[in-house]
Amino acid sequence: LGKRYGHNWAVITGASDGIGKGFAIELARRRFKVGLIGRNKSKLEEVANEIAEKFNVETQVVVFDFNTHYTQEKIQELQ
Repeated sequence: LGKRYGHNWAVITGASDGIGKGFAIELARRRFKVGLIGRNKSKLEEVANEIAEKFNVETQVVVFDFNTHYTQEKIQELQ
């Protein structure tokens, strides 16, 4: 993947548990920087710390619930 796409950012939703976490770890293992999106900040931070320690790649945590209706103002506030 890295040869094809470069070692840029990969964004993973549902990254705090299960398949999302597994994808995040695998992409970090392949040297991608990872953006972790999910609802639980503490779980996301645990995953980010685990990835940073094991693979020495940059991580970014974004707390966001896609099940909640967001107005344009709320989305701009998150930026």
